[in-house]
Amino acid sequence: MARRLKEFPRSAAIAGKYPWEEWMNGDVWRVGPADKICLSFRTMLYMKARDNGMRVKASLKEEDVIFQFFKKKKEAAVKKRRR
Repeated sequence: MARRLKEFPRSAAIAGKYPWEEWMNGDVWRVGPADKICLSFRTMLYMKARDNGMRVKASLKEEDVIFQFFKKKKEAAVKKRRR
């Protein structure tokens, strides 16, 4: 029988599966099938960046994903460019 939960549980499996703290240090990383990444890995990168107030650059290279996390630019600098 279905049961109601007070809140949506954070997935411990996803949170602990990858070394996010290390990867979000600003270095450029390349991961591939040997790293046992899932098919939606690129999507997870963008979600992790959003959840941590960061941005991420990601691209595919053969079977690998190359990515780099970086801090968001200050809001004021972004607004000036839009003018």
